[in-house]
Amino acid sequence: MPEKNGKAKDEFYEGGKYEPTENKPMLDDEDDVSINRADYTCGLGPLKPKGLQRFANIKLYLVFFNVMAVLVGVEIMFRFADLTTLEKRFGFKTTQSGIIISSFEMGHVFLVIMFSYFGGSSHKPKMLFMGGVILAVSAFVWALPHFLFGSGRDENILGEMAESNNTNIDSGLCEDGAEWRLEACANIAEADKGPDMGGQNNAAYGILLASELLLGVSLAPYLSLGIAYIDENCDPISSAFYVGIAYSIGNFGTVIGFLLAGVFLTMDINLTATDLTPVDPGWLGAWWLGSLLLAVIAFVANVPMFMFPKKLPRSEEEMKEIAKQEAATANIYTIRNFPRLMARLFRNGIFVGASLGMAGVCYIISGCYTFLPKYIETQFGQTASLANILTAVISAFAMSSGCFFGGWVAGRFKLTPYGSIKLLFVTDIISIAGLISLIFVGCPQVEIGGTLGPEGLIDVTQDCNSNCSCGMGYNPVCGENGMNYLTPCHAGCDFGELLEDGLSMVYSNCSCINGLTATSGWCETGCNTMLIVYSIILFVCSFATFTAVSPALSIMLRCVDDELKSLALGVNAALMSLLSMLPAPMIYGVLIDTNCFLWEESCDGEGFCILYNMSAFRQLLHGATAAVQSSSLLFYGLAWYKMRGMTWEEDEDPYEPVSNGDAVGDTIKKEWIDLRTQQKVVGDKLADNKREEVERLNGFEKAGHPSPVWLHQVKSIDASHRHSSEA
Repeated sequence: MPEKNGKAKDEFYEGGKYEPTENKPMLDDEDDVSINRADYTCGLGPLKPKGLQRFANIKLYLVFFNVMAVLVGVEIMFRFADLTTLEKRFGFKTTQSGIIISSFEMGHVFLVIMFSYFGGSSHKPKMLFMGGVILAVSAFVWALPHFLFGSGRDENILGEMAESNNTNIDSGLCEDGAEWRLEACANIAEADKGPDMGGQNNAAYGILLASELLLGVSLAPYLSLGIAYIDENCDPISSAFYVGIAYSIGNFGTVIGFLLAGVFLTMDINLTATDLTPVDPGWLGAWWLGSLLLAVIAFVANVPMFMFPKKLPRSEEEMKEIAKQEAATANIYTIRNFPRLMARLFRNGIFVGASLGMAGVCYIISGCYTFLPKYIETQFGQTASLANILTAVISAFAMSSGCFFGGWVAGRFKLTPYGSIKLLFVTDIISIAGLISLIFVGCPQVEIGGTLGPEGLIDVTQDCNSNCSCGMGYNPVCGENGMNYLTPCHAGCDFGELLEDGLSMVYSNCSCINGLTATSGWCETGCNTMLIVYSIILFVCSFATFTAVSPALSIMLRCVDDELKSLALGVNAALMSLLSMLPAPMIYGVLIDTNCFLWEESCDGEGFCILYNMSAFRQLLHGATAAVQSSSLLFYGLAWYKMRGMTWEEDEDPYEPVSNGDAVGDTIKKEWIDLRTQQKVVGDKLADNKREEVERLNGFEKAGHPSPVWLHQVKSIDASHRHSSEA
């Protein structure tokens, strides 16, 4: 029986008797093959000691590949978790945050296709090493604004007041509002003789954009070449197992990233002792710390990848066969053939329908999940760290259990592409229904002292505080009347005192509360029950979405020709980026900003959004996602329409040998299956061999031998292959 990458025997039935013939090379009749043995030895440059070669194996490669894949996932989630803190620190709008996240997709969208098409002959481990180096540089660049521009604590007008150890606080109160504002801005200007705050924020914005672009570039080889290296260096069964492990472990990176970000954001931005706590509105966590540590870890953990060989060692015969196969396919994946193969792929209606459908479904990830921590903070009044941890828990369990369940259903019920498309319809409908229900799950609007102006913005200046000359600042207080106020000054308070716990402030003689008191922080909403309900429904939506991943991938791989499968994976990843991952954060960011009631003011003008229209935010986040996912039903319908009239084997697995007491028949079938496995390597030449094999099997049946089940399966597979090519 032939082995992967090995020389196959040519055995066939002749004259009613099954006899092996002489060994025939399947690709070329030449035995004089040049083997570059340097491709099979590991080491560092010219240093390739013999004792090091035993480490050149697929299992050790998988260890280092998974370590780097986890680090990529961790860094991506660090940045999602940092968004709200960055908005406070640098005054970014949600629109700007969305552009930062989208620039990640710009970094790899086209590289994925190029790697998938041209990367077959490259030194994959060294390409992965370069990706790891770029990852480390990107993580360091992400933390760079903190070291260039500081913590921003000095620019925080309320920082000095909040950290004061005095029990009587006279800053920021009604009687000296105007003087306090002017003095604060004057102190900032005096302390900072360099670029103004607006210039610093713009510079930080550019640095973060560049870092995201680099992160996207670093991911490209992992999405294509890293998985291809596994498939090339082990048998098909082991390849599927190892790839499954890689995807499963890689998913944990996203969980670890959110959890660690939750920890780092509970640390003060300067890593120093402070009287502020994470529940204080002016709290800034150490957003930069995780990326800085990851840069060091990624650089060290990446070094072994550079030492792996271009191909893992194997037997002499296998190396000769690989050299023949490479020679036979050398002229297929060329620049000249690229447009032709791309055209063939996009003429496949099943592939196009499934890919576009999945791009729409993924808006729950690229749009909803991008701003989920921000939504939980504002809608349910939670801290940034708790919002990140909750997001991590929901996404982790939904991702792992959904992907597993989808694969289990496909295997348990032996779903054909026709059955898989039905499953995609069901999961999409469940997710849409859940998202629509989430429009009605939320908390009451946070009320803040002021009047709603004609432009939909709140004017916090009232008659009761008009003589206080309250300006900018963000230090919300809760009055005894249950109303929130932007600052003690806006509540008309003229005296403040630090409580014994050293954490909370109480303000008295507040004119806007009829002389009553106010305490620091937002008023309690009592909305924790709704947060639990929200989390459960969102989990169901996400679970349904991730359940569709395995069936959708199965459809795309089974409905394209073998020589197009690698390119199909790259094109599918590019479509997901161009249509979902790239535009969604920017679109959602713009729409969310349009629902801001109150913007922070700073010495340079407008800052981040303090208060959102919570009802509109809720409707937008879930309603827009449900609308886009509804469009996926149309694309799934296209794929289903193209499948009509195609025959699929549903009762038997065509890749599993059938034991019916006919050992000769089973032997031939196993050989034919191995022939099918090698098709993806040798392309059109093996397609001709496949047709010859079917003809021999037909001759075997005509010779009077009892017709076994495997023969009908072979014919069915061949018919399905022709139908998929036509589609």
